[in-house]
Amino acid sequence: MYKTELHAHTCPASKCAHTEPEEMIEQYIENGYSAVVITNHMSPTLFDVILPDITDYREAAEIFLEDIRRARVYAAGRITVLTGMELRVRKNMNDYLIYGIDDEFILNMGNVMDMTIKELSPFFHENGALIFQSHPFRDTMTVTSPKLLDGIEAGNFCTTHDSRNDIAAVWAKKFGMLTVYGSDYHSKAYMRGAGILTEQPITCNAELLNVLKTKSFKVTDGENVFLPY
Repeated sequence: MYKTELHAHTCPASKCAHTEPEEMIEQYIENGYSAVVITNHMSPTLFDVILPDITDYREAAEIFLEDIRRARVYAAGRITVLTGMELRVRKNMNDYLIYGIDDEFILNMGNVMDMTIKELSPFFHENGALIFQSHPFRDTMTVTSPKLLDGIEAGNFCTTHDSRNDIAAVWAKKFGMLTVYGSDYHSKAYMRGAGILTEQPITCNAELLNVLKTKSFKVTDGENVFLPY
């Protein structure tokens, strides 16, 4: 089967990450992945702390995309690199994984961090993207109404946080929500081989969205293989 990472961060785009794109790609290739979605933080931290002197959104977006572009060039076709993001708005500490977007979309979407989730949900759906709440039962998170989401991250295999995946699984089952799973990679120490497994390789956004919508995948935490919740 083919393994895909759905939650990964690189530096310098994500302040909390410790691995640059080229090193990260090498690690994913060595660990048998066929695809990785880079979901760096699109957050107030990026604009207010890392890029405090940049007021033009498009200029900031170019910097955000640089890590993804570097990863794609370095990969040179050996592994598929897809564009994603982990979005945080200013209203609270919630994070949302966005799939089915490309570089051009990020460049042109404008600064959406001042929007509410009620505004973001139709915005992304109208542009063909899916929105999942990241680790919704982790400390400081506020659970979002299922009506505003395509699903939740029911399996976050980060080793430095308690994401309470068991509670997320129950929540997903209760509301019949789609689920995603990922390593929440920040450095080599987070590499444990987690992700989703598919019969065919995921090579583009259309294939990724179809796999997620149809739940046509299995899940691995790096050791065990199981069906999605």
